[in-house]
Amino acid sequence: MGDFNLSITFPLYRPITFFPGTKGGSKEEGAPTPTPTEPTTHPFVLSTEVSGRGRYQYERNEADDERHRGRYQILAGLGLFYRGFRLDIGFASGNGPTARSYNVTFDDVFSTSYFLINELAISWSYQDYISLIFGKMVNPFYSPGDLIEDRDLMPEGGAIRIRIPVNDETLLFNTGIFILDEIKQEATVFNYAIQIGIQFNSDNHSYNHTVLASFRGFSNVFGWNPGDYSTGTNSRDETGRLATRFSLIDVSAEFNFRIHENVSLGLIGEFVVNPGTETNSIGFMTGLSLEAYWFRSTLSYRLLQTDSVPDFLPDSDAMSGGTNGGCFEADLRFRILSSPITVELGADYYWCRRLEPQPVIPITEHLLQLNVSLAWTDEFSLHASR
Repeated sequence: MGDFNLSITFPLYRPITFFPGTKGGSKEEGAPTPTPTEPTTHPFVLSTEVSGRGRYQYERNEADDERHRGRYQILAGLGLFYRGFRLDIGFASGNGPTARSYNVTFDDVFSTSYFLINELAISWSYQDYISLIFGKMVNPFYSPGDLIEDRDLMPEGGAIRIRIPVNDETLLFNTGIFILDEIKQEATVFNYAIQIGIQFNSDNHSYNHTVLASFRGFSNVFGWNPGDYSTGTNSRDETGRLATRFSLIDVSAEFNFRIHENVSLGLIGEFVVNPGTETNSIGFMTGLSLEAYWFRSTLSYRLLQTDSVPDFLPDSDAMSGGTNGGCFEADLRFRILSSPITVELGADYYWCRRLEPQPVIPITEHLLQLNVSLAWTDEFSLHASR
């Protein structure tokens, strides 16, 4: 039987070798030096990525009442890669039935919080050109902001991502189908989407622009009651079921300019319309960002009419995650450490106002969030050979 060698390689470190596999025991003193052999090949190489993120947040919310609370968030991820195949497993904190937040509030008399699986996806990729993804995954669709979908949403279904380089441009194509709800003796609620776009890149990295158009369809949503996952701002019938059909057409763009070696300026814009209804069907977002050295700031304004998008999808912080409102946002972030872990301080402020009065929902809302975040990512490889 041939020698067996198993080693784990970390970046910036020497390989750690297990089972070196000597033949005939250890080398005796004075014995001749063996003739060099061909380098050992590694037919099996498993690359692994491990990541973690934690955040503490103080939140002050002024709506009908003034509310103060402390919250924390923990996420951990494991990625395994082998010859184009990848398995991603993610874990996240949680505090109730929501798909748009991993925050846990300090309350409930020291009760234990949830720690759940928020990602379980398998994918296959051919270089950077095409990826096939199945399972509970990171959102495969590009978006310059979170007008339509909260960034914490992890869709469940299948998706295809294609990137085609053409000179200094890259053509983008994304499509997928995702399950929203499965109800016994009723039709499955799901949505499907297709997105096309183009990315412009300069040779000297002085700019990077992306322009996209997408269509999102929803099946069996009309007459469905999303329950606790909804904010209740879409049109409803007398039983609380959705009274609007949704099929969204979305156009978005992001323009980034590098105006100095460590200074960049960004502009974003997005417009969405729901042809499934004749009234209250429009939404848009526009924003400006500035990044300089360790500092980043973003100013934006968004507006979503009542039935422009399903109210179980948008950013959970703006307008409490609902529609029927306009919202200004100012986001400031300061990076105080980059290696070996990233440490960031942040402040996020929202001023929101409803377009039309609705029962139980405040007319205006002031939300301030102060954050301390830590993030860490590392990679290592597992080699096995004979």
